[in-house]
Amino acid sequence: MKKCIIAPYNKVSILQQPLAPARLPFSIIGRVQTMDMSKIPLLKKIYQNLAPPTRTLLRLIIVLVACIIITAFSLFASFTSFMRQSLVNKSMNDISIVHTGFENMNNTAKSILLTFYYDSRTQQLMDSEYVDYTQIHKALLNVSSYYQHHPYISTYYFINRGTNYVFCNDGAYTMEDFHDQQLLQILEANDRNIKFKPIFRSVLSKSTNTEENVFTYVYFDVYDGQIDPKIIVINLSVLEL
Repeated sequence: MKKCIIAPYNKVSILQQPLAPARLPFSIIGRVQTMDMSKIPLLKKIYQNLAPPTRTLLRLIIVLVACIIITAFSLFASFTSFMRQSLVNKSMNDISIVHTGFENMNNTAKSILLTFYYDSRTQQLMDSEYVDYTQIHKALLNVSSYYQHHPYISTYYFINRGTNYVFCNDGAYTMEDFHDQQLLQILEANDRNIKFKPIFRSVLSKSTNTEENVFTYVYFDVYDGQIDPKIIVINLSVLEL
């Protein structure tokens, strides 16, 4: 029978053997190197590779560009604010001019209406119960002077609803035959608030046979809450104002 001989375990020889270096898989090493490289921005790498004088020049360029951008934005903001304020001022000035123009127009219309209403020849004309063409001619000659001083007066009407007559710058009419029926419908409402108030409307011009935009002003007296039958009307041409 053969004997099996077991060699003694040599602890020293095993411990004295040099350890092999630990090797990481290639894929892990590649990931570690990629992560490290990505932490360095490209511009920073380029900047670090520049010479010191070039770095200084680059800093100056960056500061200069930043100053230009900030200045441009400041100028743009200032210009925008200035233009906005200029537009507001112009709008306010235009509104003031329009308001002043309307005030002047209202005052002029009131003055003309009162002058017409209290003129003795106009009163005689409106009080007539029959058409006296000689009287009409005299009254119209008296009124014609207002055309010379106020060219924006398009037409005027002297109305007496009691006698059913309308006298205007182009003749005398009964209320049924009068060409401005729109105005008569406005008067039929017996609205006392239209006195001295501008009414914007379109009327047919007898001279040109075309529509004309006008501001209509009405004046009348009120007795016991009722509108007096004698009414003065003037139409101011919008184009002439």
